[in-house]
Amino acid sequence: MKCLTDFNPRQMYHRVAKKVDDFAANIQLKVLERRLGKRVLYKKFGYEHQESGPDHNEVPHHYNLTLANRKKIMDEWFISPSAPFELLRKREDQNWERFSEDHPIETLKDVMIRPRVDAIMMSTISDARSKGRKGRDEGAPIHVLANRRGQSGADLLVYTSKRVINMPFKNDKGLELQLTSQIDNVLWSGNPDELDASLLILRAPTVGTIWSWTLLKNMAMIHHARKKAGRNAEIYGIATDTHSWAFLRIDNKSQYSRWFLDWKYDEEEIVDHVVRIVDYAAGRAVQAAWATRQPRTASQITGCTVTHPKTVFI
Repeated sequence: MKCLTDFNPRQMYHRVAKKVDDFAANIQLKVLERRLGKRVLYKKFGYEHQESGPDHNEVPHHYNLTLANRKKIMDEWFISPSAPFELLRKREDQNWERFSEDHPIETLKDVMIRPRVDAIMMSTISDARSKGRKGRDEGAPIHVLANRRGQSGADLLVYTSKRVINMPFKNDKGLELQLTSQIDNVLWSGNPDELDASLLILRAPTVGTIWSWTLLKNMAMIHHARKKAGRNAEIYGIATDTHSWAFLRIDNKSQYSRWFLDWKYDEEEIVDHVVRIVDYAAGRAVQAAWATRQPRTASQITGCTVTHPKTVFI
């Protein structure tokens, strides 16, 4: 029997809080099971998802990531169809509508994966640039919020293609090694030297396969570098062949979540998530524009770089 002097109020609080969270998650899960059906919900959690890509489910272990609990995953990714998401209702601009008519999802070929993803992203980013954002002047568009250097959030919100991520690390024997990986698109919210990427996109090589574990590996490299440098390390990811979509997130506690959707059944939810992530990136770009410059960048502190393939020498 433990002595009363061993009683730790903080530990007891965390135990009770965990039990409350678990109970709330179970209740929420049962409600969603009744609303969506157990099979549909579990598919979104990725319970039936299998991949044949270059990486596998050992990625979280190798990169010191832990899976978020079910309540946190549902809070992050579940969007109620009855919720008034006014941010997300302007998605069908003329360019996107015209592209959808010319290239219906049923006839989509491998060659069309890139332009379809780019059409969605560019449409959403264009909308984010023109919207009002909370910043130094409440509600002003992000291009108005210029800092002393003449930069604005819109200047820092940049969508780039094909980047190579390099991350130095030491193996178990203490040898210095270089981890290198390639990503298809990066949505920046700040200076690339600060590794200020809000979103990474990994397009599938062919229709019918998505590599979410490979994407998580790329996200983890930037996440840990930003965290080591003392910066905001939250990062989102999208892996897609435009039929299947995997949304990923790593928070500042190195907890990751994945959410799987199908364009045929979840078109509106997919676009909603894309707009929500871009909206987050735009808000972060405003903060980056007004942030105090640090003496050393995140790249200088960690050795991690994100560069164009042509600038990488082997």
